[in-house]
Amino acid sequence: MRLHIAWLFAVLFLSFCTSKNDEQIIKLKSAGIDSIKTPDGFSASRIRPIKDKKFKEKINSYPKNYIIEAFYQMPNLQKDYAMSKRVFKSNGEKERYRKDFGIKKLKFLELLKKSSPYDCMVSSCLVKDKHGNEFFIFDRNNDEDLSNDPVLKLRKGFTLYWGDTVQTLSVEGTADVEYFDGSKISNKTIDLKFERLLTNRGFKDKMMVNSRAYGTINFNNKSFTVLLSHLKPCFDYYTYDFMGIDYNNDGKIDLESDYFQQIYLPFTYDNTSYRVSELDPFGRYIKVKKCDPEKTPPIAVGLPAPDFSVTTMDSVQFHLKDYRGHYVLIGFWSCRSANCISQIGEMYKYEKQGLHIINFSFFENFSSRLND
Repeated sequence: MRLHIAWLFAVLFLSFCTSKNDEQIIKLKSAGIDSIKTPDGFSASRIRPIKDKKFKEKINSYPKNYIIEAFYQMPNLQKDYAMSKRVFKSNGEKERYRKDFGIKKLKFLELLKKSSPYDCMVSSCLVKDKHGNEFFIFDRNNDEDLSNDPVLKLRKGFTLYWGDTVQTLSVEGTADVEYFDGSKISNKTIDLKFERLLTNRGFKDKMMVNSRAYGTINFNNKSFTVLLSHLKPCFDYYTYDFMGIDYNNDGKIDLESDYFQQIYLPFTYDNTSYRVSELDPFGRYIKVKKCDPEKTPPIAVGLPAPDFSVTTMDSVQFHLKDYRGHYVLIGFWSCRSANCISQIGEMYKYEKQGLHIINFSFFENFSSRLND
């Protein structure tokens, strides 16, 4: 009897170890702009100049000998702080947020609510000298003083933008923001880029941010650099953040030889599928886990496409195996994107050449995927 119990405990222990080995923790560190190269280093968000009466932080000193044309500010953690106050107004809101985003993000907001708002607001301004030359200034040390920061010269160029020839003005720089790691506040340097497009319909301004973290992932006793690119310098990860894995260890993420895709999507290495199973709200680590090969079969160039069946938007049952031997394009698009809709129309002209196109609308909640 004792022998059977000991054997049972041994089996359970091995099972426990095996299950644990299927998941690994990747500790993250901040990555500099030149440390690892990605296909598109910056993530853009459209901004508008802020009027004097709408300033969200008071500027103590302005650049001298320049005419100020426009001010810009990039709100970040303040949005989460405002959300924390709203979530904890009632138990109903708190419970709804916990169901949507999980207990760890709720704990993150609780810590945020107990502390004062962090200064993650980056101010900047577009100025002109007496000769009419334009320059840009980032509040690099985030001290609300724009007179002690470098005056950056705008690069001028021309590009095609939706079929129109427009003038582009751009400049790159850095700024320090406060970073909360869950226990203390410290400074974090982020890379910024301002871009102004002069179109037939007026100016279109963008503030672009490059906030990245990196760590090491292990596959079959081999180590690779894993890189996370964030939309903005926050302490949480969002649907549109990307993860790259430097498979050939050459210090850059290449779309052909490496992996670079949205963080919630499963990925394949050496005929095995993996997925991000947990995201630390403070950005200290992520967890990556092996997928069940039956639920998430490996998908990679050169491997047979796994069969699946699904009901399309027009209530037709689709089986991939029915199209074996044919060219098939499976498109996932957003019904809210005019660009997606226009591309779908362009692709249908290839149907006459034998291409089968199957489209699916894609707008599911990011958090629910991580919890599946």
